[in-house]
Amino acid sequence: MVGIKTQSRLWHWIVVVVALGLSVSASLVYFTKRELPAYPISACEEGVSVNLGEIQFPSEPLSITVPLQRLDLRADSVTNVRATCGCTSASLDHERQEIDIKFVPRRDMTKVHESVLLTSSDAASGPKAVHLTGNVVPAWTADPGSLSLERVLPDERRAFWCTVTMARECTRGCSCRLLPKSRDISLQARRLCDRKILIEGVARGSTEQGTYRGQIKLMLGQGAYSTVTVPISVEHIGAVTSEPALITLSSKGQRGAIAAFKHFDGRKLHIKRIESPSHLRVSPLRDKGGACSIRVELGDLVTAAEERVTVSTVGVSFEETDARAKIRVVVLRDSTRR
Repeated sequence: MVGIKTQSRLWHWIVVVVALGLSVSASLVYFTKRELPAYPISACEEGVSVNLGEIQFPSEPLSITVPLQRLDLRADSVTNVRATCGCTSASLDHERQEIDIKFVPRRDMTKVHESVLLTSSDAASGPKAVHLTGNVVPAWTADPGSLSLERVLPDERRAFWCTVTMARECTRGCSCRLLPKSRDISLQARRLCDRKILIEGVARGSTEQGTYRGQIKLMLGQGAYSTVTVPISVEHIGAVTSEPALITLSSKGQRGAIAAFKHFDGRKLHIKRIESPSHLRVSPLRDKGGACSIRVELGDLVTAAEERVTVSTVGVSFEETDARAKIRVVVLRDSTRR
């Protein structure tokens, strides 16, 4: 009989220990899921104000948690919770005595001035508000491109470039158009890697001088998209044309590329000086036709920037004229998906 009681007590304690262990594990999982960024909360006349800081667009929904104690409210006394716009939603957590808010920035936002309004059955407390403040900034930076037509003939065409660096990945593709439209300029966009986009264009010599805008449409998935505008300046300088004006080299098995120069009236050219970054090897070439060329190869990549895509400029000046020509060189790393 004593053995049976001892065995019964033993099973009792085993069940208690297992139950405590499961309870602690569940609590740890619950609190782990509740880990949210802490935004500064300050008191204001209507309730509290939450500073979201600088928000990048596009971005994932922001989760904000405000204890009801900061509003002098209890969950069982709250009768209604309402957001002032469709980009904000809110719900009550009765167990934790908190209000959970989700905020998604819109494309046309620059400043955040949104609110969540709470009404209570307690007449003494009155309605309360949670005000959201912050700034919305685009999730990319753009390096402006420049097109130098250099007095080319009307039937000749020149290439130009510009790059857009994203602060977050854009894997759904992109497209580009010119504003205002011009029959003499065409644009196309292609993704060099997850966060860098190359905008290539071709223009005729008859293109009018001025500033154009390349509007890039970035596909973000699930039907969402955003746009960024890159300025493109067109100016007529010098008297030398280069073909091509843009060279793309890959650090995986790429020997190099040749760019040729010619004077628009057929005069011979002789290279006076070449300016290039240290990670490129540039050597002058001459042909029988009088036009001169350069060979661009990859040199010591250790001194180059540690980005997967590097855009560099090779500058060439000539003896017979003060004109100069520029070649843009895009270097793709081994890990870059073309």
